[in-house]
Amino acid sequence: MPIPVGGVRPVAPAQVDQIFGPVAADAIPPPYRATVAFGLVLAFGALALFRSQRFIEESVDLSMARPYVSVVYGLIAYGLIAFLGLLVLAQLSFVGVSHRSVVYLVAGFSAVGALLLAGVGYVVVGTRLVELVDDRQPWNGLVLGAVLSAVTWLVLPVAAAAAVWVVVAATGVGGRVRTWIHDERGVKA
Repeated sequence: MPIPVGGVRPVAPAQVDQIFGPVAADAIPPPYRATVAFGLVLAFGALALFRSQRFIEESVDLSMARPYVSVVYGLIAYGLIAFLGLLVLAQLSFVGVSHRSVVYLVAGFSAVGALLLAGVGYVVVGTRLVELVDDRQPWNGLVLGAVLSAVTWLVLPVAAAAAVWVVVAATGVGGRVRTWIHDERGVKA
C-alpha cells in the first residue's frame, strides 16, 4: 500500500471499531461503567451549573414545557456533534491527515461536546425531579441527575444503557436547542 502525503497511513474502519465499538464497553463491569457515568455527569454538570445557574433554570422551564418535543431537539443536538466530528475527520482525510492520533483527538473533542450536553441534560432532568417534591434546587438536581445516569449504566446492558442515557440527556437539553434553532428564524418555537 503506498504511503499517502505526509507519510501517514489511514486508519482502517476495523481499527476504529476495536477502539470505540460496543465490545470494548461490554468488557467493563457495570459498577465501573456506573461510577464513570456518575463522575462524568457530576463533573460536566457542575461545570455548566457553576458557569450559569440561570441558564440551567431557564433550560428546566424550556425543556419541561414540551418534554416530548425536547427529546427530538436534544437528539438533533447530539446528531450535530456527531456530524461535526465526522465532517472534521473527512476534511482532514482529504488533505492526507488521517493518523490514528487524529482520530483520537477528534473523537475526544466530540466526546467532550456530548458530555457537556449530557451534563446539562441530566442537571435539567434532575432539577425538575427535585422540583416535583420541593423547591427548585439545581445543585441537588445535579446530584440526582448523576445518580440517574449511574443507575442507567448499572442496570441495563451496554446498548440499552447508551440509548436511554442519551434520550434522558436529550430531554434536558432539547428545550434550549429548540429555542436556539427557532430564534434564528424568528419563529415562535
